[in-house]
Amino acid sequence: MARKTNNKTMWICAGYFKTKCKARATTSGRMVHVTGTHNHEPKQKKSRFTNMLSQEVTIVRNPNPHHQY
Repeated sequence: MARKTNNKTMWICAGYFKTKCKARATTSGRMVHVTGTHNHEPKQKKSRFTNMLSQEVTIVRNPNPHHQY
């Protein structure tokens, strides 16, 4: 997590510090706004979240990375 406000959480890629990846996500409730693309291959490892409950979300890909939600 990069930053949190009252109703939004801003996320950066887990590989940001290693690869300077520009992929970002902003979550607000069950809405996920995605900007940027990853500049690296996905890292394959077992998730520590495999026992968490799944939630249905809506993913919105932002064609304009300068637009604020």
